[in-house]
Amino acid sequence: MPTIRTRNGKFQAQVRVKHDGVIVHQESATFDDYKKAMRWGLNLEDKIAKEGYAARKQDSVSVGDLMTKHERYLTKLGKPTIAIFGRYKNLRNAKFITKSAAKVTSSDLIEWAANFRQGKYPEGKARSPATVLLHLMALSALFRSGPVAHGVQSDVRVVAAAINHLKQLGVASVSTERTRRVRDEEIDKIANYHAGLMEPEIPLGTIMRLLVALPRRRTEMLTARWENYDPVAHTLKLVDTKNPTKPRTEIVPVPPLAQSIIDALPRKGALILPYKPASVSSAMSRAATMCGIEGLHLHDLRHEGISRLFSLGLRIEHVAEISGHLSWATLKRYTHLTAKDVLDQF
Repeated sequence: MPTIRTRNGKFQAQVRVKHDGVIVHQESATFDDYKKAMRWGLNLEDKIAKEGYAARKQDSVSVGDLMTKHERYLTKLGKPTIAIFGRYKNLRNAKFITKSAAKVTSSDLIEWAANFRQGKYPEGKARSPATVLLHLMALSALFRSGPVAHGVQSDVRVVAAAINHLKQLGVASVSTERTRRVRDEEIDKIANYHAGLMEPEIPLGTIMRLLVALPRRRTEMLTARWENYDPVAHTLKLVDTKNPTKPRTEIVPVPPLAQSIIDALPRKGALILPYKPASVSSAMSRAATMCGIEGLHLHDLRHEGISRLFSLGLRIEHVAEISGHLSWATLKRYTHLTAKDVLDQF
C-alpha cells in the first residue's frame, strides 16, 4: 500500500520496495487530489510487481523529484540558488512535474510555456518571453545534470527543441536591452511617498540610493554582510557573485557616496540590508505606480549607477571593478556615447 503524506496542501504518494528490510527502490509524486495520489501509488505498485523495480530505477524519477535532488545538490555545493529556486517554484505548477524526467516531451514543455506566458499559472500574471526563456534554461540545466550528477535519465535535447520552437513563435526570447535612466527626482518622489506610509518596513529611499551609488546586482547587495565591509579600506567583500562560468568572491571598491549611505545604516543583524529582494522590488513597484512613475524596474537603478560612473570620467576597467562586469561588450551600453561625444574628444 502506498504511503500518502500531506505537504503544503498537496498529497505526496510514496512507493517503497524493500529487500531484507532494506529500501532498495522508492518513487514519489505529488498531486492536488488524494484519490489521484492513491491511484498513482497503487498503479505503480502493480507495475513494479509485474516488471520488477530494477527496470524502473533509472527512468522513473519524476521531474519534481529530480528538481528536489538538484536543489539539495546545489545547496550542498554552496552554489548561488536564489534565482534558480525561484524558477523551480514556478515550474512546480506544470503538468509535467509528476511525469518521469525520461519521458517528458517537447510538447509538454511547449504547452507549459504557452500557459506560463499567458499567465494561466501560477499567479495569473502574464510573463515576458525573456522570463519564459529563463525558466526553460533552468530546466535545461536541470536535465543536463540528471544523468551526470544524479544518475537519472533526462534528455536535454527535449528542452533544446522546445526552446527553438518557442523562439520561432515569439513565446520565448532573449531579453532586450533596457536604456531607462532614473532621475533623482523620481527616487525622491518614491522615497517620500513610501516614507509616508504607516510604519514602512523597508527604507526604500535609502536602498534605492545605495543601489545607484554602488551599482551591484540587487541580490548581491541584499545579501552583503557587515563583517565583509571595511570602512577604512573603503571596500566590500561580496561572496559568490554572478559569473558566466563559476561563482567568485570579489573585493569591491566602495565609492564615497555609497560609503556615506552604508555608514549611516543601523546594524540590525548580520546583513547590511536585511530585506528580501522580492519585497524590495514589490515595494518600489507599488510606490512608483502610486506616484505615477511608469516603466521603472529595480534593475534600472544599477543601470543608472553605472551610467553615472562613466559620466564622472571613470575608465572602463575602474567601472568594471565596481560593477562586476567582465567585458567591454556588456558595459558599452551604459556609456550612452553618441557620435558627437566621440568627435568632441578630438
